[in-house]
Amino acid sequence: MKHAFIKTLKLDNFESFVFGEGKLICAITAGIHGDEQTSVYAAELIMDYLEHAELLGSVIVVPLCNPTAFRARSRESPVDNADLNRSFKEGGSGFSINLANKIWNAVSDARFLLDLHCCGQFGSLYVMSMHDSFAAQKEAARALGIKNVVHSSEAEGQLFVRFNRQGKQALLIEMPGGQPYGIIDEGAAARVLDAAVRFLNYCGAVQSTTVPPEEVIFHGKMTRAAAPRSGLFAPAQKAGGWLQKGGVIGNLNGEACVMPFDGTLLAVNKTGDVCEGERIYTAAPF
Repeated sequence: MKHAFIKTLKLDNFESFVFGEGKLICAITAGIHGDEQTSVYAAELIMDYLEHAELLGSVIVVPLCNPTAFRARSRESPVDNADLNRSFKEGGSGFSINLANKIWNAVSDARFLLDLHCCGQFGSLYVMSMHDSFAAQKEAARALGIKNVVHSSEAEGQLFVRFNRQGKQALLIEMPGGQPYGIIDEGAAARVLDAAVRFLNYCGAVQSTTVPPEEVIFHGKMTRAAAPRSGLFAPAQKAGGWLQKGGVIGNLNGEACVMPFDGTLLAVNKTGDVCEGERIYTAAPF
């Protein structure tokens, strides 16, 4: 076994850090969207762990994929107004496409990928996977050990979607935090560190005693519900909990907003004024 060492690769718009030696086993990416600060913080915690771990190969971490958007505190790049996580695809041109290609070239030799994201301050900790499309995703998600696993929309151009379609294993973790004010959820980041260590153990990159995983529940694709009218929304539930069909999520102008299916409430607004068409909750069916 080799003690970790760091090799820093400075590319045009981002830095990557390689820990260990030999075959590249796992890649960890964060900060693809510039308004997702908890993801960057979690990647830094993972790097602190890797710096002192005994590795059975090498692991590459790109803790801030999109520095330009991060400095602007923007989901999209301020250079071309493009979403970097819709830019990992063949062909095309422009700043975000070129940046995606450089990131892909840095990480695509790995067999496994963890892509870290944030779902906003009203969200909860959960995993996005492609478990209905690729059976092995369930085993990988169970190894990660975060309770709620939601099936991805499989939108084209996402890094983890492209990775899976290359016959490899990739999972995306959503955690609370981000804009406004660049909020970091330290508790969620600590849980992601535990999950990442479990995942690295599953990948064969480390051999370590890990925190036992939570029981994993697999969900279908998520639903985002918009306010049917403007008014005062008051939640009756917290994000991350399960709810039966017909259960009251909250009230809009005193009228109950109910769960459309048995499932998990992934995100729900705090008490406040909402405009017609604004999202008030996100949920996924069991």
